[in-house]
Amino acid sequence: MAYFTRTFQTHQNDSCLTGISSGFLYFFSFYMLNEFLTWNDSQVKKIIETYMNLRISESQNLRISESQNLRISESQNLRISESQNLRISESQNLRISESQNLRISESQNLRISESQNLRISESQNLRISESQNLRISESQNLRISESQNLRISESQTLRISESQNLRISESQNLRISESQNLRISESQNLRISESQNLRISESQNLRISESQNLYEDEAEYFDVDAYLEMLNNEEKAEEELQDQ
Repeated sequence: MAYFTRTFQTHQNDSCLTGISSGFLYFFSFYMLNEFLTWNDSQVKKIIETYMNLRISESQNLRISESQNLRISESQNLRISESQNLRISESQNLRISESQNLRISESQNLRISESQNLRISESQNLRISESQNLRISESQNLRISESQNLRISESQTLRISESQNLRISESQNLRISESQNLRISESQNLRISESQNLRISESQNLRISESQNLYEDEAEYFDVDAYLEMLNNEEKAEEELQDQ
């Protein structure tokens, strides 16, 4: 009897300990599960908040950039495409490319300011209309190097002396090339003005006087030899007057 009593008490104590252990395990598991879910919720909230902030910042930046950028007013930089017309003002530098032809009509006045640099490339053809007396045909090669500034002042007189190599034959239609006879070197006597620059001022309307310039008629060309003789005769007459 005593044996059965002890055995029953032992089993009762074991079942009590087992119940306590199970309860503790259940409580601990529930607590850990709750903590995990709470932590997981906070992490999910943080991820959602970060994602929403990124979406808001992206949408704001896009709207600001769209409203700010790509507003080009009339006062901003004028970008002229290749298909647009190139309008060159008087104050701008007149740069004539190799493929361009400078055609000056009858109604136009050739006003080249002192601040402009007339750069005529080797392949350009300077065409001056019938109202202007200087006619240079397409076959002429008016090659004016970039280093030279052709500036003709009003007071200058183009005197071509016999020692110069400017020989324009009747068969030539004023063909001025680098290899031809118009060679203006430092040693030549064609020194125009102190600065040696042929300046065409804005106030000049390309006035070529009878005594100073070459005239070219439609029917016949200018006789250079006669012009040279006339200049020589004028110089001799001036010398005779000075001697008297």
